[in-house]
Amino acid sequence: MKRLFLVLFCLLLMLGKSQPEWKKQRDSIAKKIATLKPDTNKVLALLNYGWWWETYNMDSAAQCYLRMHELSQKINYVNGEIKYYGNYTFILNQQGKYNLSLKLNLQSIEFAKQKGSPEQIATCLFNAGSSYNNMAKYDEAIAYYLQAIKIFEELKLIKKTAVAYDNIGGIFSNIGQEEKGLTYHKKALEKATEINDSMEIATALLNIGTQQKVLNKLMEAENTTLKALTIAKQIKSTYLEINANLTLAEIFVKQNLFDKSIAYAKLGLERAIAIDSKYSQMEALKILTRCYYLNKNYTMAIQLGEEAIVFGKKNNIVSELYKVYELVAQEYAQINNYKLAYQNLSISKDLKDSINDQNLTKEIEQLEIKYQTAKKEKQILELEHTKNQQQLLIMSLIVGITIVLCIIYLVYKNYSQKRKLLVADTLYKQHRIQELETEKKLIISQSIIKGQEEERTRLAKDLHDGLGGILSSAKYAFSNLKNNLSITEESTLAFENGLTILDTSIRELRRVAHNMMPEALVKFGLNTALQDFCEVINKNSALQLTYQSFDLKDEDVSNNKVSTIYRIIQELVNNIIKHAHAKTALVQFIKTNNTLSITVEDDGKGFDISILKNNTGIGYSNLYSRVAYINGKIDVQTELGKGTSINIELPNISHD
Repeated sequence: MKRLFLVLFCLLLMLGKSQPEWKKQRDSIAKKIATLKPDTNKVLALLNYGWWWETYNMDSAAQCYLRMHELSQKINYVNGEIKYYGNYTFILNQQGKYNLSLKLNLQSIEFAKQKGSPEQIATCLFNAGSSYNNMAKYDEAIAYYLQAIKIFEELKLIKKTAVAYDNIGGIFSNIGQEEKGLTYHKKALEKATEINDSMEIATALLNIGTQQKVLNKLMEAENTTLKALTIAKQIKSTYLEINANLTLAEIFVKQNLFDKSIAYAKLGLERAIAIDSKYSQMEALKILTRCYYLNKNYTMAIQLGEEAIVFGKKNNIVSELYKVYELVAQEYAQINNYKLAYQNLSISKDLKDSINDQNLTKEIEQLEIKYQTAKKEKQILELEHTKNQQQLLIMSLIVGITIVLCIIYLVYKNYSQKRKLLVADTLYKQHRIQELETEKKLIISQSIIKGQEEERTRLAKDLHDGLGGILSSAKYAFSNLKNNLSITEESTLAFENGLTILDTSIRELRRVAHNMMPEALVKFGLNTALQDFCEVINKNSALQLTYQSFDLKDEDVSNNKVSTIYRIIQELVNNIIKHAHAKTALVQFIKTNNTLSITVEDDGKGFDISILKNNTGIGYSNLYSRVAYINGKIDVQTELGKGTSINIELPNISHD
């Protein structure tokens, strides 16, 4: 007595602790939701609240989903409406309301096609397949599942693919192809393991265990289902926990381990009552009835069987009810109550025949519908045949007119195309002629420049080495003669004056030779020659000329381009001196990679740039030819009274 009192006291303590905590958690979530604005966040909060309620009360969970749907419609939240369909129909399936579940899922497909994404369409197709599966309409279920799987695989949604594999495996199991069903469940486990999803791993393990049980692989089934039960407890999935307990109960029944079977069946029944899962409660009662019957505890078996019958009638679970009647009939027979045994067996047979008759009636109705449909279709075909003959004549005329119009269009298009090609060919030839003329002018200019440079070099060498040498020898001879002659003072003065004139001629000769081919350019390179040139300008003219070079070395410039660049600078500076009336000028060289940028600026009077279009005046014709000769580009910026800035870009300066 004391022991019983102690147990009751402990139970009261547990209830006293757990119940307030449960209510406290419920009230806390409800208050938080009440403070939220009517937006998407509140929709998602209601969704999570519904998931929470599924552990405790299915009707309360359903109310959350209905509120969520109402708010989603109000704020036009498509994703919320899709989630409502999936979660609310899950509740309906748990409560055995398959027709309503199917109706809503078919509505969701049309809704998703109008407003949703491909993933949402696939989800709705999947849910409809689940409804058909629960109603044992396997052909329709497979058709919808396959449509969903195709989209899931295209979108690489591994978790949803795993669930689809599981459901297909379940269908094969229901139609007696257990090995094939087991294969699909293992595929589901592979997918779930790939993404480490505990819920799907537990679901796949549970389905595999169920199939192994059916195939009498009882040790494998027990181990697999225990793994599923462990994970279900870890993730607090009451639904999976119920099914794992009931599956283990059935496994132990097959092994004649009735105590274990009863223990697991009671656990399953307790959890099913907690979440108001009618079908699971019926299944648990049926297993318990069978366990006590096989364990020869007929009194307890009959008691539970009668309880299962009352429960099945109340909740209209006909598919399991006739099995319980049959089991109760066997139990009454064991205690020699053949009257009740016969009555229960008769009821079981009538229920089974009723189910078969309903299925047969449905099949007949479907055949009748198909027959009437075929009949109407035949009449429609006859009417359409007459209509088609009339339409054929109209279509023939339309096709004929269309063909004629197409021929006219093609002829016109062909004519237009030929005309365009002719115009394009003419323009191309004109453009090509212009290019050839430009190339011809460029070749002539290059030949002239090359000839000029060669002639300058030859003349400079002849003047310096030939005439210069002769004049220097004459000066030397006259200087020696002066020292050996005895002449009057007046003759001496005249003689020295002649030597001075001779010396001036030699210097002038050297200057001319230097201008034609500067000695510094030949000996030291471009950079040094330009520095010397600018220094000479500064000494001999009023122009203050500044020379700058950056990253330019004499060996950087090809020998074939050195003289041309020097002549360009010489020409530009001479133009400044002759025409610009400038006080200051800048010559700047910048080398970047293998490109030389030249800038020549002055603060002179500038000029009208339109003069350059005529290629006449101020020496620019020769300048353009020289720049083109070394594949350069020139840009001239000038205005009257604002000076002149000339920029020259010379690519590949190190190559000939």
